[in-house]
Amino acid sequence: MKRPVAGMEAARARGKVGGRPKGLTKKSKELAGLAATLYLSKEYTTNQICEQLKVGTKATLYNYLDMRV
Repeated sequence: MKRPVAGMEAARARGKVGGRPKGLTKKSKELAGLAATLYLSKEYTTNQICEQLKVGTKATLYNYLDMRV
């Protein structure tokens, strides 16, 4: 067994979980709520919503929408 794998298994045995936490920050949650409101109104395209909210990509917008559901 390789050393990094052994170290990760030992950490798991102690109850540690690796990786980045799932979820949104407080600011991102507010932005996600606004994004959902604009998206569900069907008055704006996804590109317009991204531009208005200064969201980098449509993929990020859809991730925000998934987190809200």
